[in-house]
Amino acid sequence: MAVLKDLTQFLGDDVLAVKVSGKAHPEGKEYRIAEPDADTGLYLMALAQTAKKTAAGAEVTPEELSSLQFDGGREIDLTRMVLGDVYDELRADQVPLRKIAGVTQYAFIHFTMGEQVAEQLLPGEAPAPNRKARRKASRDGATTTRQPGSTAGTTSARKRKPKPKAR
Repeated sequence: MAVLKDLTQFLGDDVLAVKVSGKAHPEGKEYRIAEPDADTGLYLMALAQTAKKTAAGAEVTPEELSSLQFDGGREIDLTRMVLGDVYDELRADQVPLRKIAGVTQYAFIHFTMGEQVAEQLLPGEAPAPNRKARRKASRDGATTTRQPGSTAGTTSARKRKPKPKAR
């Protein structure tokens, strides 16, 4: 007899809560973005994979591009697809376009690639620790104390012996 596996705690909530300020709520308001339905989510994941492939310099086939035609090829409003009803709420609260675009980008990455990847998009998150300190030091004329990387396990070019002359 099969044992029921409760995955609730591992799969998390199907709502993304974000706080954004706009004219109607200068102090910020919480918006709850519902996870896209299966068809929309699968489309967004295909779009994310295609973008990732393109960014890596890989060729995208015509078949892959045609698979991104949603609902018979009609033009897609990606923002509305990602945000759902929250899009109308953000507009009604007069949230600036730049912020709506940021929320859309964050939610798109959150739903297609996960929360950890989306967190890397947040402002103030430097790609490497101490980035600000390194930049300040280089502006101040300080030199780095960083040691060159290890060459263990690598091979260097060998000097070849000259070939004997044929007689």
